[in-house]
Amino acid sequence: MNRRLETIDDHLPPLALDPAQPQAISPTDLAQYLRLDQCRRYLRLRLHERRKELNWLPRYGMALQPIPPMLTIAGRRFEQAIEAQVRERFPQAVHCAQRRQQGDPAFMTADHNHIVIAHIQQLAPNTAQVLFQPRLASQLHGWAMSGDVDLLLLSCDDAGACHAVIIDAKSSAAAKIEHRLQLACYQLLLEQITGAAGVRLASIRLGVLYRGELPSPQQTPAERRRIECERQQAFDLLGVTTAQLELIADPVPYLAEIETLLAGPDSILAATAAAPFAELPFHLTAKCDGCLYNEVCMRWAATHEDLSLIPSLTEPEKSALRAHGITTANQLALLKEFDGERLITPERHRSLISQLLSHPTLAPRLDELIHRARAFRRWRGDQLATTSYLPYKGHSSLPAVSADLHPNLIAVYIDPLYDHTQGMLVLLGALVVGYENGVPARRETVIKLLDQPPQSPADEGRLLAEWIGALLQAIAKVAVPDAEGLLRAPIHLIVPDSFSLQNLLDGLARQPQVFGSTPLYDLAAQSAGFEASMVTVLISERRRFRNDPLAYDSLARLAQMQRFDWGEYRRLFYRRVFDDLGNDKDLGWYTRRVRFNNQIPLEYLYAAWQALPPPPDRGDDDLIDYRQVKRTHVIGFVEKRLHALELLADKLPRNPLTTKPPFDLSCIVEYSRQARTLADALAEFLLIERYVALVTWGQQHLPPPEQRVLAGTSLIVRYELADQDPALLETLAENERRQALKAELTGGRKGVRLKAEQKKQVEPLPLPDVPLRLRIDLSEVECDLATALRLTSLSPGDKVILAPRWSVDERLPPDQREPFTTTARQLLYQPRATLVAIEPDGLVLLKPDTRYNKGDRRFTFDSNWRWPQPGEVYTIETDPNDIYGQRCMEVVQELRQGAANALYARLTDPAGVQVALPAAAQAGHAQFVAGLRALAEAGVLHPFDEHQMDYIANHGDAPTLLVQGPPGTGKSYTSAFALLARMQGLLAAGQPCRVLLSCKTHAATDVLLRKIAEVQAKLAAIRTQQPDLFAAYFDERLLTVPLFRVRPKERADVPPTAQEIDNIGPIANAPVCFVAATPFAVASLLKRDQRYHTEPFADLLLLDEASQMNLPEACMAAMALTPSGRLIVVGDHRQMPPIVQHEWRGERRRTFQAYRVYASLFETLLNLDPPPPLARLAESFRLHRDLAAFLRRAIYEQDGIPYFSRRNTTLAAAPISDPMVAAALDPRHPLVVIVHDEAQSQDSNPFEASLIRPLIETLVGQLGLDATTGIGIVVPHRAQRLVLREQLPEIMQALLIEHDGATVDTVERFQGDERDVIIVSATESDPDYLRAASGFLLDPRRLNVALSRARHKLILIAARTVFQLFATDEEIFQHAQLWKRLLRDTCRVPLWQGQRDGIAVEVWGNEEDA
Repeated sequence: MNRRLETIDDHLPPLALDPAQPQAISPTDLAQYLRLDQCRRYLRLRLHERRKELNWLPRYGMALQPIPPMLTIAGRRFEQAIEAQVRERFPQAVHCAQRRQQGDPAFMTADHNHIVIAHIQQLAPNTAQVLFQPRLASQLHGWAMSGDVDLLLLSCDDAGACHAVIIDAKSSAAAKIEHRLQLACYQLLLEQITGAAGVRLASIRLGVLYRGELPSPQQTPAERRRIECERQQAFDLLGVTTAQLELIADPVPYLAEIETLLAGPDSILAATAAAPFAELPFHLTAKCDGCLYNEVCMRWAATHEDLSLIPSLTEPEKSALRAHGITTANQLALLKEFDGERLITPERHRSLISQLLSHPTLAPRLDELIHRARAFRRWRGDQLATTSYLPYKGHSSLPAVSADLHPNLIAVYIDPLYDHTQGMLVLLGALVVGYENGVPARRETVIKLLDQPPQSPADEGRLLAEWIGALLQAIAKVAVPDAEGLLRAPIHLIVPDSFSLQNLLDGLARQPQVFGSTPLYDLAAQSAGFEASMVTVLISERRRFRNDPLAYDSLARLAQMQRFDWGEYRRLFYRRVFDDLGNDKDLGWYTRRVRFNNQIPLEYLYAAWQALPPPPDRGDDDLIDYRQVKRTHVIGFVEKRLHALELLADKLPRNPLTTKPPFDLSCIVEYSRQARTLADALAEFLLIERYVALVTWGQQHLPPPEQRVLAGTSLIVRYELADQDPALLETLAENERRQALKAELTGGRKGVRLKAEQKKQVEPLPLPDVPLRLRIDLSEVECDLATALRLTSLSPGDKVILAPRWSVDERLPPDQREPFTTTARQLLYQPRATLVAIEPDGLVLLKPDTRYNKGDRRFTFDSNWRWPQPGEVYTIETDPNDIYGQRCMEVVQELRQGAANALYARLTDPAGVQVALPAAAQAGHAQFVAGLRALAEAGVLHPFDEHQMDYIANHGDAPTLLVQGPPGTGKSYTSAFALLARMQGLLAAGQPCRVLLSCKTHAATDVLLRKIAEVQAKLAAIRTQQPDLFAAYFDERLLTVPLFRVRPKERADVPPTAQEIDNIGPIANAPVCFVAATPFAVASLLKRDQRYHTEPFADLLLLDEASQMNLPEACMAAMALTPSGRLIVVGDHRQMPPIVQHEWRGERRRTFQAYRVYASLFETLLNLDPPPPLARLAESFRLHRDLAAFLRRAIYEQDGIPYFSRRNTTLAAAPISDPMVAAALDPRHPLVVIVHDEAQSQDSNPFEASLIRPLIETLVGQLGLDATTGIGIVVPHRAQRLVLREQLPEIMQALLIEHDGATVDTVERFQGDERDVIIVSATESDPDYLRAASGFLLDPRRLNVALSRARHKLILIAARTVFQLFATDEEIFQHAQLWKRLLRDTCRVPLWQGQRDGIAVEVWGNEEDA
């Protein structure tokens, strides 16, 4: 009889949960689950271990991986130091764990609940007691929860009320999400215990007592204030002087997360226990290094050929592959065959490949993932052809070196080691290689290691000083003079990985007083810019170019694969460095333990310092593998690592297209990259933004067009005469004939003068107003037309490039010309056009740009229109030209040259700008305000509330005024009165008053001007109705103030009383006027002799949408403001920010530590110290009062804004047969959340589209809402918009309108718009995708804009996984709370539950706001 071999899965069956015997779990287990990227495999294995069900591991040669000993040692030492200080304040403190170890019977029980209760009951008024390590235990939601509290502070106030502070002590640099969750568990346990005993606690507070960060000049004033506050709290509460104490202000989010984790059969923990082990998602990350079950997961993955073993595969990609049935590395590797040059799809896989390519997450990288899977399978022994280098990866950051290019380069390989237990650098190594005539000629090694464990920041300072000094000497030794005999050479830095670079930069930033630290910091921090990069992160670079088979970035293993000889160091440093591979009789060689971390384990350094604790008297010695290492071994190993870095760098491609600037080595310590002025910082900001945009565009266009179609980047089209309009063909033919006639008449010579009649004969005819038509050609693309249309990122209205699919080098003789793919650089100079439409049958309509365009080759590029040839194939690409950015840079360059700009002056010297208003102006302003009150009292005009009146009546003499206007608060309408009030003041004083209205968009600019015209008309009507009242308060000249609109986009959007202008003449002739212009139009208006700062005319400038406006474009608008003019900046930093390309929040350059030029104008002014005066509007005239109440609680209370609405208009009631639709459209609930259990969608979600369809049909067909003005559907991704088009073919013809007011669109395009009903489709539901990309979806500014577009009804459709998402990133965690509060605090009324298409759906409505 054949018996099936036992597998790991057989030992890990689903767990049956017995209420009579609750499953054990601890707060630490839950915290570790979060720390390990919410790995459900960890949770499941932890549950098995708690049941003592992992005793089979040795049979498979596996063991639990111990926590790195230094973590335990550092934690113990930190706790002991804390306990000693606390005992000085509380000498009667009781250490429960020590009493247990000492055998005290009272403490030998399973828990210490009774000890805690007894101490609470014994407290006298105005006394306190501390308990160390009391074990709390109780049941939470049916789970047996127990854990040891580090410190429990109990106190009794003078009224006899008892209070508790639960404190978790952590030897960490920061308090983290998982620490707070652990504390929330303890709070629930304490509440259960005291409740069961009938003991009342008046309050429970939670605190994280942690080591904290070392001081750094890069800490902001707010960060320094927080650190000082937390240190003071630690002393005041506990007497601790060596740690920071974070007291959690709001524990509710963490308490709610525990309910998500534990409560009910659908909870994360219950679902994890019940699922088959193979179905539990997991993915290899750097966090796996420190997991107990590292070996279990790696063995399981090797046995099952799990996709996680594929290098660089992301969680969303893995999830998408699994959804299409690809679950193993072998399946992925065999999807295509490799013929030595390219991957070819076999006939049997064509259908599957087509499906995979229809997925936006997979399409761009499918071929790369197949290459990587084939490399992995080849490493495992399969005879699969593959490539060593990945194709289409662009150019390396490593500079090419030859006799002609960088011949005397100095390469500096750096290996820093960071002691995470002390927060300091403790070892620095460098290998300095000097080239001569392009060949490595000289080497110097510099390695410095502290003599003992660090005791203070001064130790790190001394280490850096010694190392930098020796490094400078080494550079001087290896340097070779340049061709002119001068000691100048380009320098390039190479570090192992991003973690090493971060540690180096942090250390240099902490020690700015060290000679040479600042120039080295500036060199290492430079990673983006038009100039060549100064630093290469080796592991990232290798992962980008090389097709390595390792799933993890191990410096030791990669070097060994290149036959690098580690010598004796492989044995000495085996544990946690070289112990990654295992050899099994069934599996052969496989990855036994994942090793992402490239730092030398700290245990080896502490062994070298002879600072490890002595071996235990009995039992195992956890440190035995480290004790043999000496100081010389550590230094020798670092030297080996540096040579391994050099070897790996030599195996990477070099970039021959970049030229690095040389440094004068005699004064390299004077090198600085910090901007000297704000203008310099603005210029660097614009350059980096442009650089990142161009690099991204270039990388997207490296693959051939057939792959770019699958990535959504390009379209391949064919030009056929039969597709063209006859009138266009006729005109083109006639113009071609005229061109030939001209050549005949001139003999092909330039400068030949023709007679008037001849000129008329050869002058080209104007083209008819019809588009150029090109047909999509997918003959060489592995997808059909529907998929290509769904994938493409191109939209009507886009500026595009039309380029030939194939190019030839015309410099070669004709018989030697071979066609090649048009390169990304060539694409930059191809003809431009505007995309008019993409029709469902595959026709693409273009409007050619037939002008010659001259570019600056940074922001714009030269181009000239060339008509396509019949039958030829072309590609359509997005146009990377940035005319707006170019204009911003030109304005900023003038600022750098000293141009006067009123806004720039207020940013650089806020106190230096004063406005002196004559008494008459103040009186005129006050009279206008009194008139508004009089009109309200007479019932002629509505009253203004205190917030509006603060804006209108006050701050008249403020040089700069900020106005925060939450959604629907009538910013533009109130601004019209505020501006007219100020204008009346200047009229009364006999002074000119030219008011400029400027917004980022044409639409918002037109809105402002229309509001001015509307208020003028309103006041004119009042003058007719109440002439005496009007005359008593208002200057009638206000009614006839001219309105000018500079270069509008659509004349129909401009009020009829406004005059359209394109020059400054009418403004100069009108001393009192309103001028509306976008920033770009302002620059065009003022441009004289290639300069923009020429004729400031505005006495008052209002900048609206300032939370979306960056500083350069704001300065562009402010060129029109006179130096003493007044500036009003209107915005809301709780709505959408400026769009940026670079990840500025993590930018390390000192320029952007000193100048936060990436922030919006509104946020920049708000963060000035002190800020300008601020007026805040509070009443929304758009939203239903319940929607406004939610936004007030969730967002605006933190700004002190009592945001509210009086509106209570709802949808009309109607009999609706579909119960789900009836529940969602119930007029009693203006805010509704539809929660569903679909969990596989990423950037498109057909299921959510299917839920939207009946809602739209009912709203339009039964409730009579206008499809284009009454309904708005907000989606996060364009792909979901296309899915909606497929789901709703009839209705969507009306809904999918391609203009600024489109009914179905992304949040960005909806800002400033409003609808009766807004439906938000969250779209994303795949948990892996959410964890990887949730920062985009969960941004509260995006949700704020989405929710606040609704006048009567808001319906949010989202997967349950969105509300279950637990982010460990601080910012994303806070962002997620806005979504969670919708269900937790607001939409708590169950309206309907059932199934749609077999998927569970629930409809929840809001509770009426009191």
